[in-house]
Amino acid sequence: MATSTDDNEADGNSVKYKVEIIWRRGTSAKSLYEAIEMAQDVLCLTLYWREKEEREIPVSTEVNKVFYEDNEFVSLIACDTDRYRSKISSLRLSYEKEACGITLLCDVIPMGRDYTICVRDAKGGHVGSTVMSIARQSLTGEGISATSSVLNRVGHKDDEVARMLAEAVAIQKNCTVVCTCGIHLDGITPDQIQEILDACGELEQMILADMEGEKGEDSTFFRNRDC
Repeated sequence: MATSTDDNEADGNSVKYKVEIIWRRGTSAKSLYEAIEMAQDVLCLTLYWREKEEREIPVSTEVNKVFYEDNEFVSLIACDTDRYRSKISSLRLSYEKEACGITLLCDVIPMGRDYTICVRDAKGGHVGSTVMSIARQSLTGEGISATSSVLNRVGHKDDEVARMLAEAVAIQKNCTVVCTCGIHLDGITPDQIQEILDACGELEQMILADMEGEKGEDSTFFRNRDC
């Protein structure tokens, strides 16, 4: 880990620390203690996903081979993925998005190697549709696709959102995903439906980015987590 102070952020009483992890995106913090804590969190989560997906883990860079500026220093970061794995097993990722004057809430809950997703509006929502997507080999023979089963409440169209999110996560993580969605808006118009679909598309991209372990300093993972 290479850490530097940002002179533009310093006001005499507080200093902002920028953290850069070799082969990994960095993060930032307001104190050195927080910087090291955040670095451990980022590193443990990244290694956790690589171990879970059986991806290659880069060899550690020797400290004396890391280049750094005069206002920086290099530090080794301890990482116990066994301990972190037990912690993350109960992790819930939470997201919010505004659309059509309402707040959309989305929770992603790991269940072993699978996931359950819940999407609703902040006023409470309802159970509108449930979709189960199961990852499988694509019929083209290239890559991963998904087969989905839809359970729809009469008169509801929430399956469009539920299927979009369930299939996206199932394909990226090669697993089974169940998504339940219930979004209510009185007298909703076609334009408003499209706005909500677009907002849920942005939620999808946020979820997939976090699951890939590519989180920057503003990631919702760090701001909205329930361990």
